[in-house]
Amino acid sequence: MNMKNMGALGAIVWFLALAGCSDEMAPQLNMNAETVRKWVESSQDKAQAVAIVEAHMADDGVIYRPRYVGFGFTHDGYETGEMVVQTIVPDSPASAVLQVGDKFISVRGVEVGSDTMDRLDFRGKAGEAVEAVIVREGESMEISVVRGTIASTITKADMLEWMREQNA
Repeated sequence: MNMKNMGALGAIVWFLALAGCSDEMAPQLNMNAETVRKWVESSQDKAQAVAIVEAHMADDGVIYRPRYVGFGFTHDGYETGEMVVQTIVPDSPASAVLQVGDKFISVRGVEVGSDTMDRLDFRGKAGEAVEAVIVREGESMEISVVRGTIASTITKADMLEWMREQNA
């Protein structure tokens, strides 16, 4: 397999499949390597990628996402110019402050709009607060979200739902 054509995700998955394998694990290694090969090759085809997850991820399986420093929420604003909270990672800094459906009006004094989305400043160090104004259920309110460590998981069902919703 040509590692240059795999992309970053494929290379990481390939590495994880091979990591820590001894000679006694060769049969399992070959099976894992074949699964990884199919996953990488399917990365250009949505239906194939979904089929790989359906076939090879345990129904009660969980993907542990890498830890990072941030807030722990997603929004939909880049195409619409509105920043509405779509998801919140449980036990994240955002989970104590935000609710799904909250609409950002401004971030650090910059009004949210299609012409300002690239200037909204959420960057900074862990422990640093970001001041913002949101609207929740028709009421405007000032909030402060403190950047912190985000460690989240995703279930097989959630992963498949996410994959199916993505543009092919």
